[in-house]
Amino acid sequence: MLDILNNYILPACFLSVLPVLFVYLYLCCHLHTIFKDSYPQLLSANNGAMDSNIGIEFQALHIIPPLIRSDIVQQLPSQYHQKLCKATRLTGWLLILLLFIIVASFIIMPKS
Repeated sequence: MLDILNNYILPACFLSVLPVLFVYLYLCCHLHTIFKDSYPQLLSANNGAMDSNIGIEFQALHIIPPLIRSDIVQQLPSQYHQKLCKATRLTGWLLILLLFIIVASFIIMPKS
């Protein structure tokens, strides 16, 4: 079991974490732009310090994940926007799973 983990699963997780992270960041930024253009009432009006001196990527990572976990997503009029929210949410879960496997493998591995 540990051979499979060390030889196949762990390298696959290491190689896929960075691309999945970039896809998740892209989807969050894309959704932030969509919500800013199409549904500005869903974005919080006052972000405090997040409003001015920080890039759109960090604003998107701060605002979009709680928004796509809410029930508002099912009420969006556009089917494309609903599917994009679901894809972003699944990508986030995949990223968490990959990071969990990497951390858990170092805890499970026997110390030599």
